[in-house]
Amino acid sequence: MKKLILIIIFSLVIGGSISWAEKNVVFIPEKNLPRKIAILGPIPLKKKNIELSALGMIKNVIKNYMSGKGYIIAPLKGDYSASKRISSKELKKLFKGNPELDGILTIGIYQLSSFNIAFAQYYKMDGELCLYKKYKKLGCWRETATRKKLSIATDPLSAIATVVSSVVSSEGDVNIKNIIFDWAFKVSSLIPTFSSAAKKPKIIRVVTNVSKNTFKLGDKIVVGLEGTAGGKAYFDINPLIKNIPMPEIQNGIYKGMYVVKKGDSLDSGIIYVHLENERGERRDWIETSPLVYIDGIPPSQVKNFSFIPQKNSIKLTWNTTDTDVVKFELYRSEKPLSGYKKIAEPTNFYWVDKEVEPGKSYYYRIVCLDKVGNPSKASQIGPVSLPVLGSKPLPDVIVSDISSGKYFLNSTTTIPFGMSIVIGPNVDIEFRNNATLKINGSVKLKSSFIHSDTKNGTKTIQVSQTGNLEINKLLMQGLDWMKINGNLKADSLSIINGKTGLKINTLGSIQLNNCIFRGLDNAIIINDGKVSITKCNFERNKIALFIDRGELNIINNNFIGNKINIKSNIPLKIKANFFNTQTISDFKLYGKIEIDSFLSAPYPGGKEILVKDLIKQAKKEKQEAIQYLNKGNYGKAVEIFKRIVPIYSDATTYIYYIYSLSMAGDPSIEKVIDQALKKYPYETRIYQMGIRYFLQTNKIDKARKLLEKGLRLNPKNPTLMSMKVFFNENNNKQQGGKGHE
Repeated sequence: MKKLILIIIFSLVIGGSISWAEKNVVFIPEKNLPRKIAILGPIPLKKKNIELSALGMIKNVIKNYMSGKGYIIAPLKGDYSASKRISSKELKKLFKGNPELDGILTIGIYQLSSFNIAFAQYYKMDGELCLYKKYKKLGCWRETATRKKLSIATDPLSAIATVVSSVVSSEGDVNIKNIIFDWAFKVSSLIPTFSSAAKKPKIIRVVTNVSKNTFKLGDKIVVGLEGTAGGKAYFDINPLIKNIPMPEIQNGIYKGMYVVKKGDSLDSGIIYVHLENERGERRDWIETSPLVYIDGIPPSQVKNFSFIPQKNSIKLTWNTTDTDVVKFELYRSEKPLSGYKKIAEPTNFYWVDKEVEPGKSYYYRIVCLDKVGNPSKASQIGPVSLPVLGSKPLPDVIVSDISSGKYFLNSTTTIPFGMSIVIGPNVDIEFRNNATLKINGSVKLKSSFIHSDTKNGTKTIQVSQTGNLEINKLLMQGLDWMKINGNLKADSLSIINGKTGLKINTLGSIQLNNCIFRGLDNAIIINDGKVSITKCNFERNKIALFIDRGELNIINNNFIGNKINIKSNIPLKIKANFFNTQTISDFKLYGKIEIDSFLSAPYPGGKEILVKDLIKQAKKEKQEAIQYLNKGNYGKAVEIFKRIVPIYSDATTYIYYIYSLSMAGDPSIEKVIDQALKKYPYETRIYQMGIRYFLQTNKIDKARKLLEKGLRLNPKNPTLMSMKVFFNENNNKQQGGKGHE
């Protein structure tokens, strides 16, 4: 009884009755067959039960089967897409637009879906092919195919499908592909074959692990083929590589593989599969969907991989100029050559490792990854260690090197003139009370941490005129300042959270490279000295640089989130710095500062933009805006002036800008008038235009106040004095109006 029910259900699903009648085979003499054809479709003939995402694959499979039968497949010229069966009128139009074609093959799909019968999943496809020679229909052939869902392991191409399953979204994708192959093979078998093609080997189906994802270095591109047994199979990844062998691993089952090599790169490649018989006759299969994308070019290694021991952690920093890098992989070990385990996948240029213990040595490796996952060569540093807990006081006078350990400073400690001292690596010094470190001799300070106990008192480092301080990787946190009256050469100095970072007043030389100044009232105060500041980051300070005197070289630095970036009491010329904006008026610069160029993005990734080029372009655009203004296109003129004023804003530019805003009725005009008068307080034409605008918009009080301000700054200006009459006339109108009432 159960068996009978299942038979009835199955018959209903596949069409209402079980019929195994033979298909009507249409005989067409070979001389009447169209040789050169275009393929149209697939056309969904029903709105439901069709997996639309598979339509592209259906056309590709049919194209390959028809090519195997000896037909020459040509592209269809013109923009034509069908949503129903082709009409005779449309057929004539197609052949007229494609005179080189002998025929057209259309693909119509009634069903392509899955369904369940008695807890088992099945896939069914129902469709037809119609062949036309010029304006005559030669025949239509309809077939159905039904297949029970198979696991990947039980698929006839299991050796290949197992690999495919790792990239497709589900086993359903593989089963959909298989039912398409089943249907296409059955229906195309009904179509007449050219005799010359019948001798060639058959390809029943081709399976690959190609998907929309890009293959990276080391990935395997796998191609499987089911076809005539005993042949020679190979495939091409066009145009990258040809003749990749496909050994026959089972009777009629061939499998080939290509491993992506370093340097391989391919965009929109195509898989060509070939099968030859013992007579050398060849059958080709072109797999165009999906296309092949390969990126076997690994990114560059990181640069400047370094470390800074902190109180209870190790800060690792690095950078890269490779724009393909999207993230990093960081590994740690307690041995230099083995035992590395991944600890983080940072996306920025630093990582703080808090899972470390004092007294232990650690080694780190870092790898860059691009967007497809290609890894760079690893960069390594180590050994790195934190000092053992337990502080000891520094002596009042230091006459020997300070090695790894934890120390504190209570009052004043001096390094005498004539002494050469090394402090570090891995030294932790806590400043307590009113502690000062005076450097009269020469000091090399490397890979160490200097910080405040956060209690009251002034905590400073002072380098005297005879002092010479060389820093390589130092974190200074919470001190009041480091005062430099001698020489300073600092690489990877970080000063965070304090009053003033550096106070410089020297006849000597100051070199700051790859430094960080963050969260300070004044990052650097320069009263005198020959100072070079390069590749440094100034972040979230009240004032990043205050310059009173000195000879300055400021280049390739990043200024981000500071209230004031640079304030200078002397004429200053700077170039190639990043100010977190490309609007020059928003650079937060105060004083006589000339900008030759700036960076479009933070160093080292930013492109240098020359200001003279911007000004040249702005002047050109100004003339364009004036032309728009003369033509009455006020909106376009406003758009251009709004863009160029932050770059080039002489008095006439503001005047034209204000006039454009007035004519366009733009409410931002009052703000622009204020900006213009702050920059040009004695330019009477700006007052005149502002007063006229306020009068026209009936803002009498604002107009009067603006006139009074203009006369205070320009008391004898005849143009402004003559404008008083407007207010007299306005008063008379108001009085006249009241009398009439």
